[in-house]
Amino acid sequence: MTRLDKLTETNGGRWRVRTRDSVHLFDLEAMTVTRVPGPSSEPSAYDAARPLLRIVECTAGEKGHWHTRADGTDAEHFDFIRHITSRILRICPAPLRGDARDSADDEG
Repeated sequence: MTRLDKLTETNGGRWRVRTRDSVHLFDLEAMTVTRVPGPSSEPSAYDAARPLLRIVECTAGEKGHWHTRADGTDAEHFDFIRHITSRILRICPAPLRGDARDSADDEG
């Protein structure tokens, strides 16, 4: 399995970013990101596919930081929503098909 040390928009494809408490599924072809909460995580607005505007930081060993498009009532007040994660443990390719939740149980 090919792992990355750093994910950027130029990587393309689908990637599974595992943090301490959750998995974030990046689809860089569709430019979306979906959070899949782990057993110790609380559900949030990030648990559905959100339009990804920019990856600020997505490096193994560091906290993740990216921007998604604001929607609903947030769009009236904000240009984007900033998402900051716990430390990224690993970045691995994600399956080409299937639900984001199928990708939560990555190997290693």
